[in-house]
Amino acid sequence: MVKGTGLNGKEEHVLDLTVRIEGKKAYGEWSVKDVLHELLLGQHKSIDAIPELDIDNTFGIYNLDQQQESFLKEILRRIAKAFHYAVNSNEATARNYINPIMVEAVSAVQETHALVRLAVEEQSDGSKGYGRFDYVILCEELAVVVTEAKMVEVQNGIAQNIAQLHTAVEMYGIVTTGNEWRFLSWKIPTTNNSKPTVLLSTPYNCSFKDMGGVSEVLSAIIRILQSQAGDVAGQSAEEVESETDERGSQRARLE
Repeated sequence: MVKGTGLNGKEEHVLDLTVRIEGKKAYGEWSVKDVLHELLLGQHKSIDAIPELDIDNTFGIYNLDQQQESFLKEILRRIAKAFHYAVNSNEATARNYINPIMVEAVSAVQETHALVRLAVEEQSDGSKGYGRFDYVILCEELAVVVTEAKMVEVQNGIAQNIAQLHTAVEMYGIVTTGNEWRFLSWKIPTTNNSKPTVLLSTPYNCSFKDMGGVSEVLSAIIRILQSQAGDVAGQSAEEVESETDERGSQRARLE
């Protein structure tokens, strides 16, 4: 390999290698067909055949803070005007609309769950895939929501998002173009012979000319985050209680 590589400007042989693990590939290389067959084990014939995730019935109703809602819409109006209402001409443009919505959702949840935080371009290495998450929301270092921004091929974005969620026991994902938002739920079964459960919401559409749909998208993200952050907080409380009980038992044995 060294002999077959030409010299660079410094008279050096430089090898650029990629190590591939069998059965593992970059998230972006997962096709819809591969995800349906390998990760969902042939349960569904197409992305459209995945059962619906009903946000309202799953997470209940959430009343947005009117001041926060008005503040977000005013920011989005300015962004839309600056871009002449172009949204998904490319990912860089779309993220100008996605960022304020994600930030506002995390800020709202931080009022009750202070450890929730937003990160972008986070590197991930799962059992079936590797790569970067466009966005990930963390609570006590556990990822609770992953977002993948896709411009046109929404179904491929959904397949990629499923590959990203694959290693989690339970997680929620989002695929968005800025205009269209889809929410996913992923859950690994507790029994060995069962198949994973994935649910996919119907499209939530945002119109940045009249701000239609913005409130619904923001509310959906907040409800998912609150549910997941609450579960993480509950698990932490159980661990503390278990440790306290164990220390009590140790003291009793010592006495």
